[in-house]
Amino acid sequence: LTLAATNTGEGARIRSPYGGRPGFLSLMLQNFDRANETGLLTGLSYDFSGIGLTGLSAFSNFAWGNNAKDANTGRSLPDVDEYNFTIDYRPQAGLLNGLWLRLRHARADFEGGNYTEDTRGILNYELPF
Repeated sequence: LTLAATNTGEGARIRSPYGGRPGFLSLMLQNFDRANETGLLTGLSYDFSGIGLTGLSAFSNFAWGNNAKDANTGRSLPDVDEYNFTIDYRPQAGLLNGLWLRLRHARADFEGGNYTEDTRGILNYELPF
């Protein structure tokens, strides 16, 4: 179980010109770091090896951000909800040992009825040398 919260000051969004950003709510589509934004996240993960499916795991996150403003104009920005779902498969033995298959899907719903979605399939293989 994951729980996180963040609140960004009203003067500007969080900036990170030199790499990673200091935040807990950076998901697939949104960072929840706009000026004056309050962000909340809840997540759940599960390792299926306990029920005999070794190498299979999944997690899901739901985050929402509200009260964001445009730092330059003070205009309110739309509230946003984001849903992320990830399934990982990492075989532990045999010819597929070293393989990592990750399937991900995200949807961000914006106040006013707009939304965006992203689906990803990622295949990694660690060479055995």
